[in-house]
Amino acid sequence: MRSIYISLLVLPLFASFHLKAQTRAETILDSWKFFKGDEAFAYRIDFDDSKWEQVVVPHDWAI
Repeated sequence: MRSIYISLLVLPLFASFHLKAQTRAETILDSWKFFKGDEAFAYRIDFDDSKWEQVVVPHDWAI
């Protein structure tokens, strides 16, 4: 019975640690471009995105 009480006290600590470990922060820099569609090779370094629209983040594609 004692081990159940200890588990109930310790379990929320592990759960909160797990949730904090999943958070992620990213710095958003300039030079973002947008294209409404699907480009199969857009991941390639030599991809030509010169026809894409220059946008400021945050951006909504519906605008």
